[in-house]
Amino acid sequence: MKAKILYAWEWGTGLGHLARFIELAERLVADGHQVTVAARDVSTAARLVGTKDIEIIQSPISDSVSMTRYQNPSTMAALAWNLGYCNGTRVEGLVTAWYTLAKLCRPEVVISDFGIGAAIAARMLGCRHVRIGTGFECPPRSSSLTPLRFHTDCDMDAEKSFDARISQWIKVAAKEKGREINLSSLSELNENPSSTFLATVPELDHYDRKAGSNEYLGIWDQIPATPIQWPDFGGKKAFAYLKRHPSLPTVLSSLSRCGLTTALVTDGEIKRSQLPRNGSVAIQPSGVDLDEVADECCFAITNANHGTTLGLLARGVPVLTIPLFIEQRITALRMEQLNLGRRLPIDSSERCCLALTTKLNQNKSIDEVEFADRYFELFGAQAASRAYDRLSDLLQNEHS
Repeated sequence: MKAKILYAWEWGTGLGHLARFIELAERLVADGHQVTVAARDVSTAARLVGTKDIEIIQSPISDSVSMTRYQNPSTMAALAWNLGYCNGTRVEGLVTAWYTLAKLCRPEVVISDFGIGAAIAARMLGCRHVRIGTGFECPPRSSSLTPLRFHTDCDMDAEKSFDARISQWIKVAAKEKGREINLSSLSELNENPSSTFLATVPELDHYDRKAGSNEYLGIWDQIPATPIQWPDFGGKKAFAYLKRHPSLPTVLSSLSRCGLTTALVTDGEIKRSQLPRNGSVAIQPSGVDLDEVADECCFAITNANHGTTLGLLARGVPVLTIPLFIEQRITALRMEQLNLGRRLPIDSSERCCLALTTKLNQNKSIDEVEFADRYFELFGAQAASRAYDRLSDLLQNEHS
């Protein structure tokens, strides 16, 4: 039997969230399933979706203006707080919006990425919930208070309070919609491990999980790629995948001073004044082919964003990181711990240049080579097939 499936893109601006589902959605549609994508950015989703048979609708978006954010979250409860579930009024609005959307779609299976709104709606409707993520947004089912790796200065009492308060607000909001749900902890929104699709590897998981508790599927979230457009500058080539940030001009200037030709992928517009005047940096119009990066670049610099960084490591590309957010900091620290990469100092151009020069003169570490040998053949199409086979089994069991 065929299923009606709702996929929810609730939070985040990266295309990886949507791209890793589209890989599966197009196969689901080909098999006769009905798929609806609730996207934060409908126009972006429309560009990525390769078939008109996938319906795209606007997902509810939390208004973060004037929201009091919790600094240094270390558990899913605190992350949910920062996603907008920080008082009863906000929670009631988000629960109502996701429940209304899901009720209109009438799905039999809800698949969500980063966020908890769709998981709450699935619980209220009594339908199956599947979560796809890199690990950061997929805590172990044992507890929503399982700490992330490398968490520091954690106020566990505060985060326990978040867990209890958010769970209670959700229960109240659901009851107002005539849906009684028994929810004592946010961890209960995660189903059994077979319903969690970890798009990562054990080494770079953001949580320490019990051995054998989850199957790591690797990464398959490559967006449509275009050939790199190199500037006419000469010298060794570097690839940079960096968000706009006050440190970006310093990093680009350092690359130029080291004589590097750089292909830059960034989000949104970047001012010409932020680029080196010698034309050593070329901004790429869209996602680039990581195989081309591996063939032509001596190393790459990223914000330690999970999918691209992992894809580069698997292709044997040395990676320097400039983490901005908590999940990126965890990935960067874990890479250093495993001797798979180093963070780039950005407090001065001199220190940045020194780090770049050191990296240029270093050979790949044994750990980098072994990591690439272990995972290169397991990613991409193979990872997508593994994920789809698991999802197909879940859908078949749903209707058996």
